[in-house]
Amino acid sequence: MADNLAIGSAIAQLRRAMHMTQQALAAHLYVSHQAVSKWEHGVALPDIMTLYSMCRLFGITMEQLITNDISDRLGVMYAKAVI
Repeated sequence: MADNLAIGSAIAQLRRAMHMTQQALAAHLYVSHQAVSKWEHGVALPDIMTLYSMCRLFGITMEQLITNDISDRLGVMYAKAVI
């Protein structure tokens, strides 16, 4: 079973690493900012197609998001932001 809080935390970390607001992520995914907030707080999870689109946007696999294996990607994202 998926850990909603861990997945939500990963979504929030990836979103922040891309310097995006919840509203900006919502616009990219064609959902409401309230939906993004629910995901990030572990109240709900995105549907499979939204999850797929989000992972493509973040440059990770769905497996990486679900297993919270995002540290390498976050490192790359933050390194690019510094350059």
